[in-house]
Amino acid sequence: FRSPAFQLFYEKVVDKAQKAMRLSNKPVILHGEPVLGLEAAAASLITPDDVVLNLASGVYGKGFGYWAKRYSPHLLEIEVPYNEAIDPQAVADMLKAHPEITVVSVCHHDTPSGTINPIDAIGALVS
Repeated sequence: FRSPAFQLFYEKVVDKAQKAMRLSNKPVILHGEPVLGLEAAAASLITPDDVVLNLASGVYGKGFGYWAKRYSPHLLEIEVPYNEAIDPQAVADMLKAHPEITVVSVCHHDTPSGTINPIDAIGALVS
């Protein structure tokens, strides 16, 4: 239940976010911890026919793999110790070995482990 005061506050925040991001549609603001957004991303991006390559270098990356598996049975994963970044060459090798991959997921900065992945190099491989 939302109080009228909270509803008014929420609508103002949504309007300000829409203007700040120059969006034509109103954004959706999720009320919850960060993993709520990760699960929402998995649910909206992944279909049962997708082949997902999940890059796990920390808690959030590994967790995204669990959600991906919920939405598609076709999960491949590159997992490294939580104090290491994903090697772009490993991603290139996996993409070459599995051209059926349709979704690649990676957490740029997996904050619980402090891992920062080379998102530009990985993104260049999958675009």
